[in-house]
Amino acid sequence: MRAVIAESYERIHRSNLVGMGVVPLQFKADGWTKLGLTGEEIVTIRGLSDVNIGKLRPRQDLWVELFRPSDGKMARFPVRCRIDNQTELDYFKAGGVMPYVLRNLAA
Repeated sequence: MRAVIAESYERIHRSNLVGMGVVPLQFKADGWTKLGLTGEEIVTIRGLSDVNIGKLRPRQDLWVELFRPSDGKMARFPVRCRIDNQTELDYFKAGGVMPYVLRNLAA
């Protein structure tokens, strides 16, 4: 899993996701119910590809694109990256806290 999209986060849950190398994303406008999400959608998050990770910034806005195979519908909506500071971004880019610490110890 690369990312989690939610309507809101408790601080500790958001922090734990980052610590595991998972980016927490937050709906900016409509939530999952208003978007009619069912869980079957194929999700693409623009800005989180391996090429773009180096350009990611704390609290950056990204776009999610969804495709629902059962009816062929597509949706596109903005989300906010809830990596809130540079330290969390460093953890995420390393793949989580443990890989970050191990790389620093090895160096």
